[in-house]
This record gives sequence, C-alpha cells and structure tokens, in this order.
Amino acid sequence: MEHTTTYKMLLKTITKKKQTGLTQKYIADMQEKLDVFYAGDRLTTEEYEELMKLLDE
Repeated sequence: MEHTTTYKMLLKTITKKKQTGLTQKYIADMQEKLDVFYAGDRLTTEEYEELMKLLDE
C-alpha cells in the first residue's frame, strides 16, 4: 500500500527534527497534530502508530 502524502510529509518533518533533538514540547505538539490527522482520516491506523512510535524512540 502506498503511504499517504500526509504521512510522507510528517515522516520527513519528524526525522529532520530528530537530528537536532526532540523536546518534550515538540513531542506533545506533534502527538496532538497526529491525533487530528488521524481523526480526520488523513492517516491510516498503521501510519499513525508508526509515527507515534517514531516520536517515542
């Protein structure tokens, strides 16, 4: 299955930010954004779980 454009953009954003270090505020803000995208059907369940896991690493 092809990933959504939203997933690709969020993955790139999170990966780039991880290079400089994730702050607790960034993680909380991004988790809230992911929740909104997931609730709005912009992310699949698998994509949502993958991105949430990436924030926890």
